[in-house]
Amino acid sequence: MKALPLLATPRLVVLVGDPKAEFLNDLGIETIAYEDLLCEGLPDLDRPDVDERNAAILCHTGGTTGLPKGIAYSHRSLWLQATSLCTNNSLGIGASDSVFPVVPMFHVNAWGLPFAAAIAGAKLILPGAALRPETVADLVASEQPTILAGVPTIWTDLLAFLGDRAADALRSVRLLATGGTFVTPTLIETFNGLGINVVQAWGMTETSSMSTISNVPPWAETSAEKFDYATGQGRVVAGLEVRVVDADGAPLPADGLQVGEIQIRGPWVTSSYFLHDDPDKFQDGWLKTGDLGKLDCDGFVFLSDRLKDAIKSGGEWIPSPALESAIQAKGGFREVAVIAVPDDRWQERPLAVVVLAAPNEKVDLQAIAGQLDSQIPRWWIPINWIVVESIPRTGMGKFDKKKMREMFSAGTLGDVQIILPGQPGR
Repeated sequence: MKALPLLATPRLVVLVGDPKAEFLNDLGIETIAYEDLLCEGLPDLDRPDVDERNAAILCHTGGTTGLPKGIAYSHRSLWLQATSLCTNNSLGIGASDSVFPVVPMFHVNAWGLPFAAAIAGAKLILPGAALRPETVADLVASEQPTILAGVPTIWTDLLAFLGDRAADALRSVRLLATGGTFVTPTLIETFNGLGINVVQAWGMTETSSMSTISNVPPWAETSAEKFDYATGQGRVVAGLEVRVVDADGAPLPADGLQVGEIQIRGPWVTSSYFLHDDPDKFQDGWLKTGDLGKLDCDGFVFLSDRLKDAIKSGGEWIPSPALESAIQAKGGFREVAVIAVPDDRWQERPLAVVVLAAPNEKVDLQAIAGQLDSQIPRWWIPINWIVVESIPRTGMGKFDKKKMREMFSAGTLGDVQIILPGQPGR
């Protein structure tokens, strides 16, 4: 609104909400309320005849193991995926809902929720660029959403901001859909205690967002059974197929025991990348997800690890090879490995495990972290550092990051040094 007087071309401004815009009339700019504009419109439109298989939207992957790759979503795939979100076995979005995705649109098209809300006739609440807890809390208070969606960090921060007011502030919410990284049991239990059902959603840019939803099945009777399903990645939605394969690509039984790579296919799962040939990502029509997990006989997915060692912090990826290279380039280190470690706020944060170039050399980790601040995103920079004599390796000579994570959990990897060049948050 403040910029409008500086612009020479606007003739009409559509007003949303109840803004104070009297000054626009003095400038000779006509205004109309959004609701009044809708009432003036015709109920039918001369819509163009578009082939449903034409590309409608282009979205890019996170680029954790290389350059981002484009995914072209057709009109048909967007419709099918959004429709799946309206089914009761998914999020059950209906006309009586108010959907609040606290997710940037570049993050897998905000999980497809804007399209699902339009299909269902649900109210859609968008936060804009401000994802801070105070902004989210204000919108929850004014718009009274029934469905919330976003990565776990958003909801951890919101609970901390609301404190004792959480139960009253979130009284309109019936469902919280979260994903993008592993969800802590504590977060699930806290929202359940407020009377809010929490479901995890798993998906990828290549699958048009949510592909499994962790609704607890009716045959789960004990608290332990219900909790296992709630903390898993959920059941594949109708229309998609999931399988688990071994290292050679041979299918494994869906017995809930054997771990392999998750593969998926279906009418809204991509079969290729935009202007990029990457046959290694596909096998006989199946998408290789790069996630390790198991599948039970009822179609429930339980992820256990990732094939790649990128760190997912606050729902966004931190590529470990790029971070390792940036640290190594500072000098003073013979070897650098970065692994993911649990974090209460961000779910995962990077831990830098380093071997000094000279055993008795002193390295100023504080200075190195400060230098990284100007070269990589601040939220990539590790707070936790461990100096070791050698880094565990596999039989093939590669860094054994699984073993490092196990050693860290057991407290045998080494003494952690806390380095704070600045807050890691965005």
